[in-house]
Amino acid sequence: MTVPETAPPPVVVDGESLTVEAVQRVAVGGAPVHVPPRCLTVSDLGRTPRAHGDRPTAPAGPKTALAQENLVRSHSAGVGRLFAEDEVRAMMVARLNLLAKGHHPVRTEVLSRLVHYLNLMLTPAVPQTGSSGAAGDLTPLAHIAEALIGEGTVLHDGRPADTGSVLVRRGLEPFGLRGREALTLMSGNAATIGLGCLLVHRALDQVRHAEVVSALLLEVLGGLDGAPVRGGDAGGAHRGTADCAANLRDLLRGRTRLRGERPDRSPAVRSVAEVLGPVRDTLRYVAGALEAQLNAGDGEALLRGADGAVHGGGLPGHAATPALDFATIALTQLGALAERQLARLLSGEPRYGLPRSLVAADPALNSGFAGLRHTAAALVAESRALAPVSTRPAAAEPMEGPSATGLLAARTTRKAVANNDRVLAMAFLAAAQAVDLGRHYEGMAPATQAAYDALRSLVPPLGVDRHMASDTELVAATLSSQHVLGALAHRARITLR
Repeated sequence: MTVPETAPPPVVVDGESLTVEAVQRVAVGGAPVHVPPRCLTVSDLGRTPRAHGDRPTAPAGPKTALAQENLVRSHSAGVGRLFAEDEVRAMMVARLNLLAKGHHPVRTEVLSRLVHYLNLMLTPAVPQTGSSGAAGDLTPLAHIAEALIGEGTVLHDGRPADTGSVLVRRGLEPFGLRGREALTLMSGNAATIGLGCLLVHRALDQVRHAEVVSALLLEVLGGLDGAPVRGGDAGGAHRGTADCAANLRDLLRGRTRLRGERPDRSPAVRSVAEVLGPVRDTLRYVAGALEAQLNAGDGEALLRGADGAVHGGGLPGHAATPALDFATIALTQLGALAERQLARLLSGEPRYGLPRSLVAADPALNSGFAGLRHTAAALVAESRALAPVSTRPAAAEPMEGPSATGLLAARTTRKAVANNDRVLAMAFLAAAQAVDLGRHYEGMAPATQAAYDALRSLVPPLGVDRHMASDTELVAATLSSQHVLGALAHRARITLR
């Protein structure tokens, strides 16, 4: 197979049309980026500064260059654990998209440098803590700018390495800044928007995984005539609820084994579409809000009046922070549903023919899945404690107005996503165990069979008790990839909405 056949198609970064999905393709999928020539047009004054009321770029000189480099160095002050490589790449493509708009006086070389780093997989090492929100993502973006000029550290094989040494091995020269290019690279909330785009993409996939787990639950507990399957057809149903009901119908289509008992009417089984539908609608709103910010200028707001133009104060975090809080709240609901489904599977209700805690061996010696119930409840409680970040701003200077710590909101959303991955993994493991114990495999729908087989390719059924944390972490890591959804597409020819 040739390289062109395997290489992902490039993502066009033009400052106007970048999407959440495109950011994910670059950050996670490694797709190359391409900036159209029209976005690289420059003059001797920089990037068309006069068209936007800016002053010409200051001439280059030793003092100017030193001032720019010192600005980057002094603000590269983040601490704590580093962002993952895909997270930093998302921040970089968000920053590149802003510069491609042509609203800032920077040279073509600055854009080209960002393109080179993205396409060569050179990823700056960026600490997670340091953005107060008052001035945007100043500190994390400073760490990216520091790597662009050949200083600081980049991630090499997952570990920080000296940028200068890595550039020498790649045949790249150190890069200097001019005019206001340092401040341009460091201003705005590209770190929040980039990370937010990755998270909302993962969160929407998480809704689909929750629907797969729910379909397995319905296979075991019944409910084909219940609201989760048909409720979305009612007039006036929200789009998310209708999509969830349609997905469940697709997942259960072709099922030949029908249960003779009355279907389970518990809310965890009956109300899947009513819970996951609003979650999907909320996440779609968040994706739209982030895409709007992704393709908008993040400088000072321009207020036009009868007497001319007046620049506003420019508080870049106030649009993204509430949206990310909404995502966290919605994801908490998703996790709570999965935890209740797990509890239902472990209840040992006699009519389902399943032992309490899904114990397969001697119940006097084994506890089965009992331990997972406590951990799942703890994870949901932790997500519920993630209070909305937008209600508790932090200001770094006495005279600053209300700030919005957008990057903290994104990190909070990321925590909710991670918690849900684990709760869903536990529910998935329990549903597969219930399929085994109840001998439900024959007659299952092709899609649920594919999902079951995808899980069993990773983790065997539970006989006697064993260490369960490793199983949970393995399946949780798999849910953040396309392993299960890919199996549905390949074997059952189903692509969930």
